[in-house]
Amino acid sequence: MEAIANLIARFWEYGQHFLWGCAAACALTLALLLGGSLLGFTAAATMLSGYGLPILVALVVFAALGAARSWEGRPERALFFVADEEQSVWGHSRQQNGEVFTSFNVRMNVTNLSDSAFHISKPLIVRPLRARFCEVVAAVLMTQNTSTFHVSKAFAIQPHARALASGTIALRRAMFRPGKRRTFVLSVTDHTGRQHRIRFRKVRPSNDKAV
Repeated sequence: MEAIANLIARFWEYGQHFLWGCAAACALTLALLLGGSLLGFTAAATMLSGYGLPILVALVVFAALGAARSWEGRPERALFFVADEEQSVWGHSRQQNGEVFTSFNVRMNVTNLSDSAFHISKPLIVRPLRARFCEVVAAVLMTQNTSTFHVSKAFAIQPHARALASGTIALRRAMFRPGKRRTFVLSVTDHTGRQHRIRFRKVRPSNDKAV
């Protein structure tokens, strides 16, 4: 029994691709049988009638197990972000050529619970969706050194420590009507390539009237 339990444990540890492969094979088989049946192939219709339901059940089972294994295998979250809305601001600015930029000046606290230092960069506004279609003219993210309290793009968030991060993102477009508090979502990327999203709720505007 112990050998069987060890075999099952090893399969669960390394069987993610096998489970997704079985799910894909079931889906492909079901699609071929269904397609053949719709095209009038008698053999396909007969096999679909006899094996369609078992294949569908196997597809659901393998997909569910594959999804569970993929979820379990995700790396543990190491960084936690808390937006500081009262110290953040958004606003419009008119350039010399007449264009209007929308800028977001954000502040947040970042806690690193891991045993390794993390570096964050690439700040982007991902909500509202229309922000993704705007040209980014500036995107700077600074992290505070917890020892010297200096800020720099090069500073990392040290293990088991909390640091202040601030950034400026400017978009070549007037996104909101001025004078109202707005909610938006900021995305940053750590040095491992993992993206983190931080929601800023009801951030105050820097100007009350159109520029």
